[in-house]
Amino acid sequence: MKQLFLLRHGDAEPISSQFQKDKERRLSHLGAKEALTMGKIFDDKNIKLNKIICSEALRTQQTAVIFAKHINFPTSKLEISSKLYHANVNEIIKLIEAQDDDDNNILIIGHNPALSIASENLSQHSAGSLPTCGLTNLELSLESWQHIIPGIFEFKKLEYPSMYPDVFNQQKI
Repeated sequence: MKQLFLLRHGDAEPISSQFQKDKERRLSHLGAKEALTMGKIFDDKNIKLNKIICSEALRTQQTAVIFAKHINFPTSKLEISSKLYHANVNEIIKLIEAQDDDDNNILIIGHNPALSIASENLSQHSAGSLPTCGLTNLELSLESWQHIIPGIFEFKKLEYPSMYPDVFNQQKI
């Protein structure tokens, strides 16, 4: 059995000048608290991730570092993929299919609308648009990441920071 987790990055600061690129946008204070909250919620599940892959955008990298530290995943093992920035669902599927079959629990941190569409496509379950730091859990009952087709994953759960106001309010930046 394999588990795929799709996490949208935390809330980002707006573009600060006409010269700033979207990729350079940082997490806002709210976004950092969202990442901490979801790291805590995930850590409580006692699931050990084999791999975390994130987009090259600064806000996704910051989300990944905060999340990884909270679950004791070595930040030196974070994989940054240029394929996730402005990815479409087919590119996300190709990225998933390229994963090593020994890695059973994978987290991908990226952007909307691609992650929401990928979650729906892979599971045939509509959870709507992922909110910032929204996390979907999809389960694959096969032993290989190869040959992903629509609906092959079972949708297990959607979680997001506002579901856990007590945990969110306890997080200190």
